[in-house]
Amino acid sequence: MWKFFFKANNSLLINQFNRYRPDIDGLRAIACLAVVLFHAFPNSLKGAFQGGFIGVDIFFVISGYLISSILYKKIYASDVSFKDNLLDFYVRRVRRIFPALIAVLLFLIIVGNIEFFEDEYKRLSLHLFGGATYISNFILYSEDGGYFDVGVDKKPLLHLWSLGVEEQFYIIFPLFLYLIYKCKINLLLCLIAFTVVSFALNVYDVYDGYASKAFFMPYTRFWELSAGSILAYLNCFGKNEQNLDRTSKLATPLSIIGITLLLLGFIFVRNTDNNFPGIQALLPILGSVLIIAAGPNAIFNKYILSHKVLVFLGLISYPLYLWHWPILSVCNIIEGGSPSRLICALAVILSIILATLTYYFIEPKLRYGKNGNKKALGLFLVMLAIGIYGITEYKYSYTQNLNPRLEKVETVKEAPWKTKNCLAKYPGWEKQDDRCFIEDQSDKDLSVVVIGDSHSGQLLDGLYNLKDRPYNIHLFAISGHVPYYGFKSSTSKDKYFSKMRTEGAVLWDQAFIDELKDPSVKVMVLAHSPVWSRNDITDTLNPNSNLSVDKLHEIGAKRTFDLLKQHNKQVIIVKDNPWLPFDPKKCQTRPIVFHKSVCDFDRSFFDNYEPKNFFNSIVEKVAREYDNITFVDLSDLLCDSSRCYIEKNDQVLYKDESHLSKEGSAFVAPLVDKAVRKALVK
Repeated sequence: MWKFFFKANNSLLINQFNRYRPDIDGLRAIACLAVVLFHAFPNSLKGAFQGGFIGVDIFFVISGYLISSILYKKIYASDVSFKDNLLDFYVRRVRRIFPALIAVLLFLIIVGNIEFFEDEYKRLSLHLFGGATYISNFILYSEDGGYFDVGVDKKPLLHLWSLGVEEQFYIIFPLFLYLIYKCKINLLLCLIAFTVVSFALNVYDVYDGYASKAFFMPYTRFWELSAGSILAYLNCFGKNEQNLDRTSKLATPLSIIGITLLLLGFIFVRNTDNNFPGIQALLPILGSVLIIAAGPNAIFNKYILSHKVLVFLGLISYPLYLWHWPILSVCNIIEGGSPSRLICALAVILSIILATLTYYFIEPKLRYGKNGNKKALGLFLVMLAIGIYGITEYKYSYTQNLNPRLEKVETVKEAPWKTKNCLAKYPGWEKQDDRCFIEDQSDKDLSVVVIGDSHSGQLLDGLYNLKDRPYNIHLFAISGHVPYYGFKSSTSKDKYFSKMRTEGAVLWDQAFIDELKDPSVKVMVLAHSPVWSRNDITDTLNPNSNLSVDKLHEIGAKRTFDLLKQHNKQVIIVKDNPWLPFDPKKCQTRPIVFHKSVCDFDRSFFDNYEPKNFFNSIVEKVAREYDNITFVDLSDLLCDSSRCYIEKNDQVLYKDESHLSKEGSAFVAPLVDKAVRKALVK
C-alpha cells in the first residue's frame, strides 16, 4: 500500500491537450445561461432552471479541468524551473481575467457615483475592494446574509464570490502539485484525498447548520475544482493509444448520463432548507465530469454542445457572467424592488452586448500579443488601485459622487449605537447586531426602557432627540427577538445566526430582569417585528415543549406581563409599522429612473399582513387581563383609511422595507412620547 502511494506514476502524455474542444465552450454556455436565467427571472421559471445557480458548480469543474491540465504540463513536462513556470502561469491568469473584471468594476464606480445613495455606495465600495483582491467570498460570508437571502439583489458584486474561490484555489493548488512532484508521491491518490476531504468538510458544514459557510468558504468548494483536476489527470497521464478505442465506445453513454444529471440538478436542486451545496452539489459536479470525460466525439457533445451558437456563448461566458449580475442589480436598486420582466430581459440583452464587446475589443489587446509581462503588471496595478479606492471610500467616504446622494432634508442627530456604560454592564452585546443604550443624565430621575428587536432600536433616534424629555432612555435590542421573557426567536436560519440569537436571548432576559429591579424605571416600551417570531419561537425555560406557536405566544406574553405587573411597571406595546412592498429609496431622487416614483401603497397590503395580525391578536387578547398596558399603533401616523405612506412632509420615513429612517423615527417619536408621559403620571 505504502509503496503504491509513494510510486510516482507521472509519465505525461500531453497530446490530449493540444486540441481545442468546442464542446467545453458549449458546456460553459449552458452553465452561464443557467445562472443568468436564474438571476434574471427567479420567480418566473417553473421547474426548469430554478436550480440554475448550479451553473457556477459547472464552471468550477470546467475551470479545474482546463487550468489543471496547464499546470500538469508546466510542472511535469517542462524543463523550465517551477518558479518560472509559476510566474508565467500567474501572468497568463492576470491577462485572462483582469481586463473584463476591471471594465465591470470601473463601470460600477461610475454608475455608483451617479445613481447610488450614500449607504449603497459605501457597501459597493467594500465589495469593490473584495472583488479587486479576490476575497469577495469572505466579505459576503461576514455579512448578515447568504447568497440566497432577501436583499442580495442589491449587492452588484455578489457574483464575484466564485472568482474569489477560483483564484484562492489557484494560489494553493500549484504549490500542492509542486510538493507532490518534489516528494514523488502518487499524484492521483493525493488528488482524490484532497477532493474527498474538501467534500467531507462541505457536507459536514451544511448538515451541521453552517450552510452559508459551506457555500462561500474555499475549503468547502475546492473539491468541485479538484474534481476537474482528477479528470485532467486521467486524460493527461492515464490515456494511451491502446485504450482510446475502449473509451470512445463509452463516450456517448457518458455524455447522456452527464446531461441527465445536469437536467436533474436544474430541475430539482433547491436551497429551501439551507442545504446547498452539500450532497446536492454532486449532481452538477458528476454531470460535468462525465460530459467532459465523454470527449468531443460523443453525440451530444459533437452535435449539441459544439453548435456554433453555444460555442459563441461559451466564448463570451466569462464577460457575460461578469456583466449580467451588476446590470440586474443596478436595475433592482433603481427600481427599488424586483424589476419587471421586460426590464430584466433588456438587462440580459445589454449584458450579452457588453460581453461581446468586451470579448472582441477589450480582452484581445491585453490577453494576447507582445509585452505580456508589462501588460500583466499594468493590469495588476490598475486592479490594486481599484482595491485601494474601494477600501478607502468604504472607511472614509472621501469621494464626492456626481449625484450628492441627496437627502431631502437635513437628518437629525443619530443617537449612539452602543454606550460604554451599557457595554460595561453587558459586554456580550458587543457581538450583537443591534443597540445597547443606557442614558444616565443626573438631572432626570425617571427612566424609560425601550426593549425588543431592531424595531425597538429604530425608535431610539426620535426619542433621543425630543426636546424637554423628562426621562432617561434605556434601550436593549436584539435582532429578531420576540419581547417575551424566557423566549427566543429568529434562530432557524443558520447555525451561526442561531448561536447569535440564542446568546442574544440570554442577554435580553438579563437586561429585562435588571430593568425590572431598577426603581427609577417606571415605563417599559415593547416593540417587535412579528415576522421573526411567527413560526420561529422557543420557550427557553421549557425547551422541550411541543405546544403550538400561538400557545407559545400566549405563554410568553402572559409570563412577561405578569413580571411587569408584579414590579409595578407601566407597559406600552408598540404595534409595528407597515412593511413595504418595495424599497423606499424609490422615493428619493435619482438621476436615472424607470418611471415616476410611487411613495405610498394600498393599506390592504398592511391590513392583510398575516404575521402582524397574528401577533397583535394574541397580545391584545392576553393584555385584556391587565390594567397597566397601553397600545400605540404606528400605523395611525403612517397610514390613513386607504393608503400607507413612505414619505411625509418631504421626508422619506423608511430606510429599508421594514425599518424606519432617522426621519421616520423622529416622525413617530411624539406619538410614543405622548403615551410614555401619560404612563409616567399613573
